[in-house]
Amino acid sequence: MGLKNGLQTVWAPDGSKFLASHTNRAGKSLTLGIYDSAGKELFQTGLPALAEKCVWPDAKNAFCAVPRSIPENALLPDDYLMGEFNSSDRIIKINLDAKESKVIFDEGVFDISNIIASKDGSRIFFIDRSNGTLWRIKLK
Repeated sequence: MGLKNGLQTVWAPDGSKFLASHTNRAGKSLTLGIYDSAGKELFQTGLPALAEKCVWPDAKNAFCAVPRSIPENALLPDDYLMGEFNSSDRIIKINLDAKESKVIFDEGVFDISNIIASKDGSRIFFIDRSNGTLWRIKLK
């Protein structure tokens, strides 16, 4: 995988792969990719998401809270982690078999943190970082 700036990772439950987000040297161009346990790239999602805002219900799917926009002057991930801005997120499901991403939740204004998914992927729980409230989404 090499040297990456602003690197964050989240491992799949079986340890076979991980999501990794990183930026360029200037803390811009946030990107999220999926890598095998040896660090070989499997899939670039094209999503500007922080790995800490993602969860794996199983080894084939991941859910990520992806900001609708990021302030142009933001230095990532630092400014987000220090609370310099709150994001307004939608939830994207990433399917590794199909190597595709699709929006599954795009309602309200939530800065999604502490995201958890049920093992069968039918429910997502999260905390809205802007006010500390706990939310549950039941997926179809």
